[in-house]
Amino acid sequence: MLGNGVERLFLTDWKSATIDMKDFEIDQYLAEINVCVDDLCGRVNFVGLCQGGWMSAMYAARFPRKVASLVLAGAPIDTDAGDGPVKRMAHEFPTLFYEELIAIGGGLMRGELMLCGWKGMHPAEHYIT
Repeated sequence: MLGNGVERLFLTDWKSATIDMKDFEIDQYLAEINVCVDDLCGRVNFVGLCQGGWMSAMYAARFPRKVASLVLAGAPIDTDAGDGPVKRMAHEFPTLFYEELIAIGGGLMRGELMLCGWKGMHPAEHYIT
């Protein structure tokens, strides 16, 4: 983006939650982003990938006047969209399955468990080839 004329580019990186963050709610994350947006210029163009995509979408929904544009890639927003493995997992696994994954993580959804799930959606690609 910098090489194509974007002069002001800022990046946030989704880090793994720590145990002291297990009770955070979406509003706390959005408040942190809002402070950054206000400090930068008050209006932004978001490009969100994966978790950053749904967070960007949530921010845009909550603060539409502060978002000039929104581009999402691989963002887990609508589990009913398409006919891929995310949709099948969302419909086939009971809520208790996901609650137990969070319990195993001590109140967090651990990234290594999510990675196993993502790889399990395309096992041949990730484990054979």
